[in-house]
Amino acid sequence: MSTDANRPQSNAGAAQPPMRAVARNPEAFAAHLANVQRVLLAMGRDLESLQEETQVVQRNTRVAGDRWYHARKRSRPTEKSLKSALNEMQRAIADLEKTAFARHAHDVEVKELPGKRKAKQLAKDQKRNRPVLPAGTGNPDAVPPGQNSVYAAPASIYDLGDRRSA
Repeated sequence: MSTDANRPQSNAGAAQPPMRAVARNPEAFAAHLANVQRVLLAMGRDLESLQEETQVVQRNTRVAGDRWYHARKRSRPTEKSLKSALNEMQRAIADLEKTAFARHAHDVEVKELPGKRKAKQLAKDQKRNRPVLPAGTGNPDAVPPGQNSVYAAPASIYDLGDRRSA
């Protein structure tokens, strides 16, 4: 993890940009995103009312010789683009909320990381330094393998002896 003392600073006496301070502080980051989200929600409400009013005005605009569907057909591109803008606005609002949660998760992970690394290193050291168990400490009731078993030693097909191959 690098610190500011390790970074070269070209403008040592200059003030930091305001967004840098917001990015460094998780609480300020969440508050800033909440403010942006409020603004976007207000804009979304304005767009919804604009969409409704535009739909009413455009669908009621009739030209001589129109059939019943011509006004609706002419208003369709405007309605479609406003609907698309509203959907993108809703996605942006949802993404801002996800970003705030992701920022919080990042801070929690950074705080827990030294402990996780320490535990991982301890587990690794324990795995390396396991005590060697002496042979024969297995199950004392186990049956020893038979001495004259035909399957006891590996054999070649050329060294079958008195056995027959399948």
